[in-house]
Amino acid sequence: MNDFKIIDDVMPDVPPPVVGAVAEARARVFRPHRPHRLRLRFPVWAGGVVAAAATVAVIGTAVAVPLLGDGAGDRTGDGATATATALVDSPGAEEVLDAVADRLARREEPERANWRVETELIERWPFAGDEFLVENRDREVHWAGPDGPAVVEVSRVGTEPLTAADRAAWEQAGSPRLCGSDSDCENDQVPYGRTRYIPADPGDYHLSSVRLSPQELRELPQDPVELKEEILSRWARALKDIENSDTPPGGDVPSDGDAVWWVGQRLLTEAPTTPQTRAAVLRMLSTLPDVRITDGVRDIEGRAGLALTRDTGGPYAERIVVDRATGDPLAVEGMPTVPVPQLKGLPTGSAAFSKLIRRMGWTDEAPALPEGCTPRTKKDCLR
Repeated sequence: MNDFKIIDDVMPDVPPPVVGAVAEARARVFRPHRPHRLRLRFPVWAGGVVAAAATVAVIGTAVAVPLLGDGAGDRTGDGATATATALVDSPGAEEVLDAVADRLARREEPERANWRVETELIERWPFAGDEFLVENRDREVHWAGPDGPAVVEVSRVGTEPLTAADRAAWEQAGSPRLCGSDSDCENDQVPYGRTRYIPADPGDYHLSSVRLSPQELRELPQDPVELKEEILSRWARALKDIENSDTPPGGDVPSDGDAVWWVGQRLLTEAPTTPQTRAAVLRMLSTLPDVRITDGVRDIEGRAGLALTRDTGGPYAERIVVDRATGDPLAVEGMPTVPVPQLKGLPTGSAAFSKLIRRMGWTDEAPALPEGCTPRTKKDCLR
């Protein structure tokens, strides 16, 4: 059965889900004691994607965990240091972070025609019957113009057995077809070799439960203490709106740390923020009481960087890996902290999910939509 087809049948007006949103929604299934995250946290720029992703999370099979990075440049403005005690996992890591944030805050990054973020999402999960683990890769490109989010491009890279042992088990099982999260292998939403375009009407950025207009995004504080206060103020207003809605969510109320981590992560890895704001985000996240700073960490592809790691309240920790030279994000990853039965074959220290940024920054390039593809149509948005 194709989960995406169910969504089409039940909610024909909802656009197809962005791969990253589906993966992140599935990840929350591993944390049933904190159901609020399923409702409040989606890395989405295009409006109706949230509803589709949440539906898939309910009807689909739970898999792994989400998140991102990459960029470059020189730099203006000093980043103020927030007052708090960081948890440092490796000697000199706090000093490295300060130096990285200083360089990022001095970067000059003029705006151009469009903001472009190209990511690769890597999920690892057990095949049917937990016989072996597979690794699935999907590609997303997010475009934003001067007036806000514009287009998301989604394409499938492929699914393979994770390790040599997994490949042997796959062959012993008769080499069944591997088609990512599409259980009937039709892949009608995003067929292999093709790209699905999800255009959006320009508007606000949705960063967890916080919404920011393009102008508000550009005017965010460049001081980490002030930025934290701004995030918490907007988060409180967003929660109040949710509580006053017709269908308020159940579950625990997210902590201030959750809000700062979730929104800060997206400001650093997705939204077209200024380098000075991103430097403030690094300092702000590093001073959260449950965040650890570690130097010399390698992401899922072996790229070395500085990591900020935070436990999620479930069997995973989330970490943001940044380039030590530029401060640009390399990856956001979900790391098992305890044995997860569904992932018993995952190599020790390996990420269950990684969101890699292949390219991030301003460009004079523009997305080229298929003819007839608009925010109000789906059938013509495949090429």
